[in-house]
Amino acid sequence: CGGDAQGGSRAGSSGTVFIKEQRGSSEYTTLILDNSCMTANMSQGTVLNETEVQEHNFNELHVLDNVNLHVEGTNVTMTIDRLYSDVTSTIHIHDTMVLTVDTVLSESSPECSFLLSEQGELRLPPTVTFLGPRNAFSGTLTNIFDMVIAPHQEVILSPVVRTAMYSDGQYTFITEPGAYKLASLHIKDHAKVTFESDA
Repeated sequence: CGGDAQGGSRAGSSGTVFIKEQRGSSEYTTLILDNSCMTANMSQGTVLNETEVQEHNFNELHVLDNVNLHVEGTNVTMTIDRLYSDVTSTIHIHDTMVLTVDTVLSESSPECSFLLSEQGELRLPPTVTFLGPRNAFSGTLTNIFDMVIAPHQEVILSPVVRTAMYSDGQYTFITEPGAYKLASLHIKDHAKVTFESDA
């Protein structure tokens, strides 16, 4: 089950494993967060607290079995080539953090939920299907053309959510808070999108 963090620790779970491999001339990194062997209450969450590091790059990130991932630090970027997750887990994107997910894909279907703070940013492939049950967005959703809400799932959009396009190191547009620019929005059977008001 990986590491042996105790129930009182906020730094990881019993299934926290970091793997660094050399594949040819390239380094391949995998971070696995898996609470399946954890018996203690992990309601505090799993914290990536390397505050001296502002850029986290993983070829693979696995968040499984009730992981609540928090990344500490200011102006932090996390780039994940492939995200493997389940519907019990949540990734928190705090203010000043940029999370880029599934960079090697043109379509993504993250099973985990994302909680996006007002000054945070979530960058996803052009087509994304949200499979997680607790997605709540207050910040910037970037690079999404086609958004799909999976059956029986809910997405909450605060009145300050913005959409943006980012390419080659610069933004081609950023909407005003509360404005959305998407090619399509598909709400599947029994799915729900809640547009919160600022009243």
